[in-house]
Amino acid sequence: MMRPAILIATLCFASAVQAQEGDDPAPIPGFEMTAFGGYRFGGELDLADPDEKVAIAEHSSFAVALDLARDDRSQYELFYSRQPTRLKHSASIGPMPLKIEYLQIGGTLLSNWPGPINPYMAGTAGITRITPDSPGTDASTDFSLSLGAGLRMPIVPHLALRLEARGYMTFIGTNSAFQCASGPNGGACRVLASGSSMLQFELLAGASFSF
Repeated sequence: MMRPAILIATLCFASAVQAQEGDDPAPIPGFEMTAFGGYRFGGELDLADPDEKVAIAEHSSFAVALDLARDDRSQYELFYSRQPTRLKHSASIGPMPLKIEYLQIGGTLLSNWPGPINPYMAGTAGITRITPDSPGTDASTDFSLSLGAGLRMPIVPHLALRLEARGYMTFIGTNSAFQCASGPNGGACRVLASGSSMLQFELLAGASFSF
């Protein structure tokens, strides 16, 4: 779990020290599309009966961000991220495959860091969609927020590298539940997270194309 974090932190530090003091901040693109590969971890859901929690397995992810310039230092952002994963084995249920998707809208704010490298912060709000891949289950859609920070590093004109760390907070509604089918990998159960929240973290690296 720590290897992607160490790699991204090393790349961020190595890139940041290359910025030349006294240079003007790099201009923000008018429109930018970024395709990310990532790694997401964290998250728990409650079991209604018995009263216990089940963890969500760590897994790779992918994401897409569309950014439109608002002014010289900020952007509007539409962000989508998808993770195929599973609920870990617990005392009550066996492993259950599922996918977790985030669809968010918000923006980014770039710093005045000198030189070509642009550190930035991101804040978005939207929905989380949790879809179990098991007979007798239903998907759940709930409100969520995310905060992130990263670096945008130009490579050639109209192409840049983005490194980002992002956290998600999902507020689970009272009617969010999965009905689990009985089977050889686990017994009948009800996964419920009424009135609680789910926290996940994601490390992302991607290529940005600007127009």
